[in-house]
Amino acid sequence: MFAATNGNGSIVHGQITLQVSLASRLHNDVHGEVKINYNVLNSTANRLASAMLNRIKDHFRSPPNTDGDYIVAVCMHPTDRLVTTLLAIWKAGAAYLPIDPTFPPNRIQHILGEAKPALVVYDDDYDNAAIFGKTPAISYAELRKRASDLSNANIRPEAMLGKGDAQLGLVLYTSGSTGVPKGVRLNHETILNRLQWQWSRFPYTATERIGVFKTALTFVDSVSEIWGPLLNGMAIVVVPKKITNNPEKLVDLLERYRIERLVLVPTLLRSLLLYLPLQQQQQQPLSGSKLLYCLRIWVCSGEPLQISLAREFFDYFQEGVHQLCNFYGSTEVMGDVTYFVCESKKQLEGYEKVPIGYPLDNTIIYIMSPDLNPVRTEEIGELYVAGLNLAEGYVNGRDPDRFIDNPL
Repeated sequence: MFAATNGNGSIVHGQITLQVSLASRLHNDVHGEVKINYNVLNSTANRLASAMLNRIKDHFRSPPNTDGDYIVAVCMHPTDRLVTTLLAIWKAGAAYLPIDPTFPPNRIQHILGEAKPALVVYDDDYDNAAIFGKTPAISYAELRKRASDLSNANIRPEAMLGKGDAQLGLVLYTSGSTGVPKGVRLNHETILNRLQWQWSRFPYTATERIGVFKTALTFVDSVSEIWGPLLNGMAIVVVPKKITNNPEKLVDLLERYRIERLVLVPTLLRSLLLYLPLQQQQQQPLSGSKLLYCLRIWVCSGEPLQISLAREFFDYFQEGVHQLCNFYGSTEVMGDVTYFVCESKKQLEGYEKVPIGYPLDNTIIYIMSPDLNPVRTEEIGELYVAGLNLAEGYVNGRDPDRFIDNPL
């Protein structure tokens, strides 16, 4: 058994609004040349939340799905408007459910039919709104229009759709690679436990002003990319997929904004490590510094991190200055449940694979036998997770055998 605790692991949902309002003088979002400060973000989100509440309460007097959750689906590409909409959904007391605008119709219909959101908010240029069927839906422009004459004050707790510290904050549908896609239900306590661990273990530095939101909203890593910086009064730069998939453009963006940390899959890391040395040779480095030298924290997740790739990382980046982190987990455990931090090649000696490391705060890792007993040292078993990073379960109570009572 492996355990980690932190006495401040439980944070109530109301602190999201508090953190946003405290940082009222800072830029929060950059998309191209668009900049929005926290005051504008907060007031716009409050108006949108009021408009959402009016629209939802016109259609429903109780949650429309079997789990008792109020959910607002978001079918939008990554922009400053998306971030504002997500905050508005939370302010209204609902959970947000990302739907990628490029999803095929049958996938969208499956998600809507199972999760039964109370509302869908979609991009103004989305040309397939008919796919939402009987689910109430509204474009972002129409929502802004309805919100324009509403109050910009914070929503009163009694007016919110969901109440209490354990209210649902997010529903993420798995890829369906092993079967029919399943919706993972994550509450605010779980989300904020993951974020607070991040702030404690990898605190932002005095020089760190901007974070990167580049992961698709349908993937759990987007949660820490968006809310990690925003709840610390920092800015975020919204990166389109066409830049993420182009090493040259991505490196240029990371350099331009002096980004100090990045979350990426090992496949993308490998592409960057192929590009960086070649590009470095073609330019005259200033003061001897390498490209992306300021990017000191590299977090790999989503795929196994190979020893060979980790060694290549330290062939380019300086040992003792840059960190290569291996995060392990799944959507069902808020993306990450264990972590390993490597600062030199020496730490990799004796390993055939990069270790998955230690549990996050307020999380317990068990290695158990088929009869649910802890295995002995050097025995093989299955990994089980307990603690605050665990999801509430699946939408519609599917696959209850994946979430069991702790036998220990």
